[in-house]
Amino acid sequence: DGDYCLLDIEAVAAHPMPASYWDGLARQNASRKKFGQPPLTPEQYVALQAQNRSIGEKRLNDAISLAFSQFDANGDGVVTVK
Repeated sequence: DGDYCLLDIEAVAAHPMPASYWDGLARQNASRKKFGQPPLTPEQYVALQAQNRSIGEKRLNDAISLAFSQFDANGDGVVTVK
């Protein structure tokens, strides 16, 4: 999301959060309130977003690998189209 890692809380604290993060935090906390959960702090929200992004990237890479493996008939790393 920028020039610093979202998991680095000190770096995040040194930079203002984008408006979209404040909006997302407000929506997340409104939803948590409906279910009786305590609100997230900005630091917790940033860490949660980084974790969600990491999970999404892993799932995408797994899907790409699976799709590629279906066209790599002999396992040599070259796509074979018949």
